[in-house]
Amino acid sequence: MRIEEKFQFFFEHMVDMVFLVEWKEDSFWYKYVNASAQQKLVVEMIGRKLEDVLPASTYELLHQHYSVCVEKMESVSYSDLNLFVPDMPASETTLTPIKDGDHIYVLAITKNVNELKKKAEDYLFLNSLVANTVDAMMVVDTNSNILKINNAFEKQFGWTKSEMIGKHWKDFPFSSEKLKAQTEETIRKLQDRHSVMPMETIRLTKDGQTIHTSVSYSPIFDKEGNVAAVSMIYRNIQHLRELEAKLAESKDAYKSLFSYHKNAILMIDSKGLITNVNDACEDLTGYKKELIVGVDFKEYVNKELRLPNDPIQQALDGHVTSYEIEFPHLKGNMLYFYVTHVPIIIKGAVTGSYIIAQDITEKKEMERALKDSEEKFRLITEHSSDLIKVVDKSGTVSYASPSYRNLLGTDYEKMIGKYMTYGVHEMDHALLMANLQKLQGTKHPVQMEFRYLDQSNEEIWVEVNATSIAGNGDFDQIVLTGRIISERKQLQEMLTYQAYHDSLTSLPNRRLLERSLESAIDDAIKNNGKLALLFMDCDNFKQINDTYGHDLGDMVLVELSKRLSKCVRSEDTVARLGGDEFVILIKHVENIEHVNNMAERIQTFLQKPYWIEGKQIKATTSIGISIFPENGTTIKQLFRRADQALYQVKNNGRNDYQLFS
Repeated sequence: MRIEEKFQFFFEHMVDMVFLVEWKEDSFWYKYVNASAQQKLVVEMIGRKLEDVLPASTYELLHQHYSVCVEKMESVSYSDLNLFVPDMPASETTLTPIKDGDHIYVLAITKNVNELKKKAEDYLFLNSLVANTVDAMMVVDTNSNILKINNAFEKQFGWTKSEMIGKHWKDFPFSSEKLKAQTEETIRKLQDRHSVMPMETIRLTKDGQTIHTSVSYSPIFDKEGNVAAVSMIYRNIQHLRELEAKLAESKDAYKSLFSYHKNAILMIDSKGLITNVNDACEDLTGYKKELIVGVDFKEYVNKELRLPNDPIQQALDGHVTSYEIEFPHLKGNMLYFYVTHVPIIIKGAVTGSYIIAQDITEKKEMERALKDSEEKFRLITEHSSDLIKVVDKSGTVSYASPSYRNLLGTDYEKMIGKYMTYGVHEMDHALLMANLQKLQGTKHPVQMEFRYLDQSNEEIWVEVNATSIAGNGDFDQIVLTGRIISERKQLQEMLTYQAYHDSLTSLPNRRLLERSLESAIDDAIKNNGKLALLFMDCDNFKQINDTYGHDLGDMVLVELSKRLSKCVRSEDTVARLGGDEFVILIKHVENIEHVNNMAERIQTFLQKPYWIEGKQIKATTSIGISIFPENGTTIKQLFRRADQALYQVKNNGRNDYQLFS
């Protein structure tokens, strides 16, 4: 009997969903599904890959479990309770590997565990309710010893858990002796399985203050159905008493609440006729008050609408009911409201009801938008010029937008399943990984710039914003959205170069020279070394400009800068300050003779005539020299001493050099 026939024989009529999946060609294929699975999922699966049938997020989760089952050839179980998601069932799935000759299958059986989900939700709900409720709560055992108090009890009455737990509740003076006897009798009734109505009373705090309190008593049963403990919930109604007094004193306060409430409020009489509406009702629905008052509420909302459990009658019976409803605006657009019916009780008799309608149209639209979010995401990314890439928690690329085709060529699809550094310049791998680790640690978006190598192996600069996506409360995926900034980077480099270099000679300017000098001084201090600063200008340069013109004078300066650059070592710096002023920074000076030799070499080299546009031009230079640290230890001091030495050379006839002395 073939495995498909066995599957059909054993599982076709099983209530649980059963799938037979085959591992082949590095993918999981649906081989067979039973009738229960086919009926519930309503999609053709047999003969198709899992990834072609399931949503991406569901496939990623299932693929992990199926892969473990096949790799280890052992059963794998997992569950998805979908806690507090009403529309999602709870399930538990067992994966069993099956080897049939050269074929490997996975038998998946998915059970409905909604009952377990309900119990888990009930436990979490009750535990959260006790811990976070604003009402004070005390639990005592059958001997009236205190088992538990919550945080609200400590805050409301002043006693702490360490003071109360384990002691008899009567040991604490938070009620009078008469009221203690009443409470004791109430606890006894509960232990005898009698029902007890909530009551309003007075309780005392630890410091003796009185509090108007509403007390609700509830028995707590053990597994055998016996009363094991009693819970007492104390609701502070002091503010309610004060509010009641204020409402009784001021009818205007009620009118204000009715008139200016942001929700639509309607007053209904015992016959279901609308007797009054507030301004918000007119604003939200577009219907004027005079068109609404006197109309039957059911006709107003919709003659064909079937209201749940007749909420108008429920309100007349003294019950509060709520439901959602669609309601057309006067202009025709559909609105959504969350409607609550509250009975109007006057002197113990129900005379009508309030209907409070909260506009939830935006919420409904958001819910609808969320359902379409995945499809919209793909639609947007498929047509976006931005570079969009999704990376899972292991660093593997799970999605790359078609815009990568412009960057990487037709092979951009190869990014899928590759590590996140695919296509990134090797020198930028560490930068990318460091930023993504930072993102995982802080959960805050990061921005970075790095390089890709395109199909021609050319560097392409991109600016990328990385954002984490949480799944089940933890880091799940990273979305990287980028754009090409190569032109901007080139512009930045050009502007940076211009900011630190002379536009005529392309030599470093004063700003870059001072940076280099500052670094050289730090290095000299660290290594107990010396350096020299040669401050020079061209003798009688004004005469050259006046004779030959400024354009030719500029050519002389360019040629002079080239000669200076040839006179120094690669580690030294030649800079132009402006006009005909130049500075040479000589690092690692061994002695004064070293500096003198450099100055003489420069003088000799610059003595040669310049041939420019067929004209022979002679230009000499004067040089002033300062030495670190003998003549100064700061940039300002070294410049000033070199300038003073240059001034001395000029006074002595020019065309020479002089050390500061």
